[in-house]
Amino acid sequence: MAVYSHSLILPEKEIDFLLDLLPISKKHTPDIYIFDRWQSIVSLAGKNSDISSRYNLFKNIIRSSIFSSYNYKQSMIFIYLFNLPYQEPFLKKLHGVFCLFHEIRHHHQFITEESHFLTSLSDQSLTDSSYSLTWVEKDANKYAVKWMRRNRREINEKFQLPTPQWDVGVNEKNKLRILTN
Repeated sequence: MAVYSHSLILPEKEIDFLLDLLPISKKHTPDIYIFDRWQSIVSLAGKNSDISSRYNLFKNIIRSSIFSSYNYKQSMIFIYLFNLPYQEPFLKKLHGVFCLFHEIRHHHQFITEESHFLTSLSDQSLTDSSYSLTWVEKDANKYAVKWMRRNRREINEKFQLPTPQWDVGVNEKNKLRILTN
């Protein structure tokens, strides 16, 4: 496992702290890439690909507003903080934590239930809205909420968040919601 953070919001040392909060073996954790700005991806993708493929990659990430993804073929997690719908850094941080926990769960799903995981991904009848309601996504969201709530005190202490009474949940469309008081 390696962490490559191009982020001031979630730097590498904070990712290690967050991973220590989860019931996982870090030696089997995928490589993790975190980006605050889409321009940071250029250095990663630019070395071994042509300009056209890099452009298409960036366009797809930005147009689809992907927050995070898990590449099971290469055992890699990507978190795109620049696509999150917040201006406040602490909300981006909380959502980034959620994305990390969510994608770690996808890795666990793949490792423990590979055929079920792949069947869920290959269902051609899925639309963008129905994909979020698959067992894979529901389970990953439930896992992320559970571990964020369970570790709220440690997360607040480590990050010294300005709003320590936050909570997370998912709405009826299985989308994240962050509640602050």
